[in-house]
Amino acid sequence: MANGGVISDGLLIQNGSLKSLDAAVTGSFTTAKLKFTAKSIRLNYQSDVGNTRCELSGGASMEFNVGSVKSVADVLFGVNGGPGIVFANGTFPTMTLEVSGSLMAAALTFDANKLVINYDATKGTFSARGGVNFTTRGTKINLKLGSTHADGVQTDGLLIEDGTLKTLDAAITGGFEFSKVKFSTKDLRYQYSNVGGNTRFELTGTAALEFTVGGRKLNVSVTFGIAGNPGLVIKNGSFRYMTVQVNGSLNLIGLSITARKLTIKYDANQSEFIMYGEIGVSTAAKGGKKVLDNVTVKTSQTTVAAKTF
Repeated sequence: MANGGVISDGLLIQNGSLKSLDAAVTGSFTTAKLKFTAKSIRLNYQSDVGNTRCELSGGASMEFNVGSVKSVADVLFGVNGGPGIVFANGTFPTMTLEVSGSLMAAALTFDANKLVINYDATKGTFSARGGVNFTTRGTKINLKLGSTHADGVQTDGLLIEDGTLKTLDAAITGGFEFSKVKFSTKDLRYQYSNVGGNTRFELTGTAALEFTVGGRKLNVSVTFGIAGNPGLVIKNGSFRYMTVQVNGSLNLIGLSITARKLTIKYDANQSEFIMYGEIGVSTAAKGGKKVLDNVTVKTSQTTVAAKTF
């Protein structure tokens, strides 16, 4: 239906040639182990003076089995009113899909949460944003591609241009355990950019280790970036900047070391190394007494010269 309530033709054939087709499809079919359900999928075709264009938009769901496990995925062709798949003059110039659902295979579960995938042949770009979860044998990793600004605008988390990785913005939350060592992350964000051949890598967020030594459970957490400063910066392959804060304890051969807000900074541009915070040291008891009992060294911000890496 056109503007003003005027009904437009769904099919137009002129002089034996298909000039336009505007059709909405709703329904489902099942083949082998796949069930496909169309939810108002719209097909729009136009042909004018030798130029043809076909657009596919709308939503669909798919159910299929991998082994004996059922997987379900919802696919939205087109986002924010735009077309989903476009064919123009026999070429495939653009595609925009939003995928939500799960895929289960063996012990691995893959969940997509509004994962938006864009392809633009005219610009030579492939991009993605949204959430992805991986779960296997009790271990769950959440990967979020892209960011959401205060005004609600979302940015891509992955951008590949002409086969070259241009940007990566990914936050990882989750953890895994290997040989009694538990590693976990909370919004550990990897940011990479390649502009004009100049590359920059930044790491921010928190990572933690939990392990057992001599029957004692020990925890160490490292926060990359504090007070608005980036955690780790590498430019054009060179280590340029670091701000980390360490909290936790370590027990080795009767010596216990505890770090409390131990902050370490390095700035290659200023040739500076800065460290401040608290370190507590205790030793195991000998003859009923401890040689060192939580001796604490507390320093204010101190700067020493550093060699550029």
